[in-house]
Amino acid sequence: MGVKVTFLGEERSVPTEAAGRVLVSRAALVEEGGAAAVFVHREGRVERRAVRLGQARGNEHEVVAGLSDGEQVVTTGAKQLRDGQSVRVKR
Repeated sequence: MGVKVTFLGEERSVPTEAAGRVLVSRAALVEEGGAAAVFVHREGRVERRAVRLGQARGNEHEVVAGLSDGEQVVTTGAKQLRDGQSVRVKR
């Protein structure tokens, strides 16, 4: 079974009071037992990463811990992925 992996588009600037925080699409969030996580693309594989969420902003959610600016986050098909799964990026 193939999984389509899509990444967030261009980097967004964040207001000064939120410097150091990252916004992700709500579609990228995987929630289990009240804990939130996202899948980060690293070297042809996905890594499940626990994140701490801040404020919701429309269709995006602020991530206050667990991600660094510039990391590639899977935004489509995240709920079908497994930690460590091999993926091929389609843009």
